[in-house]
Amino acid sequence: GPIPPDEFIMQAEKSQDIYRLTLFVMDQAIRSASQFHDRGLRINMSVNMSAILLDHSDLVGTIRVMLTAHNVPPELLTIEITETAQIENSRHARQTLAQLRRAGIRLSIDDYGTGQSNLEYLTEIEADEIKIDKRFVMTMRDSQRNFEVVKSTIDLAHRLGAVAVAEGIEDAPTMAMLEQLGCDVGQGYHLGKPQLFSELLGTVSTLPHSRSA
Repeated sequence: GPIPPDEFIMQAEKSQDIYRLTLFVMDQAIRSASQFHDRGLRINMSVNMSAILLDHSDLVGTIRVMLTAHNVPPELLTIEITETAQIENSRHARQTLAQLRRAGIRLSIDDYGTGQSNLEYLTEIEADEIKIDKRFVMTMRDSQRNFEVVKSTIDLAHRLGAVAVAEGIEDAPTMAMLEQLGCDVGQGYHLGKPQLFSELLGTVSTLPHSRSA
């Protein structure tokens, strides 16, 4: 039956298979982006990657080969970095991030506000977007403190020239509040639930604004 990502990803990390798993997911994501691109839909594809994988010397070259093989422009790929404590302790990881960005690939700080995704990390790399963790977004209407965290993070992202992304949008009132705060991008069940790629392709193709999505 279905296995939650938190469970099988943890097992992959323990068995040292996380790198191969990540590259498999990366290739599938880029392949899907290619199908959008072939239909004239310039839709950005985002892929999560743990910062512990940035020490692999062949990472950047492998991703560039995938992009070339599927004829996808690098700017249509965003890599969302998690487990950022690894970056602070690794010069090679920081160099890899710089190489990814020079290759035209977008970089995103995932789950900002939790764990090691902190202000110090913002000085390590020049991120294209900052994702506000869902625990703040889902409670921002009931908690003034969490509202202030969301508001200040959106302002910070814009001051750094980055896109602000809100995770965990579950209802219309939260969506409206984020729009008033100037949040650029949102994700959550209110906007769309997980679905098969074939279904998503059909849905997006019918949207009037899909070419600029």
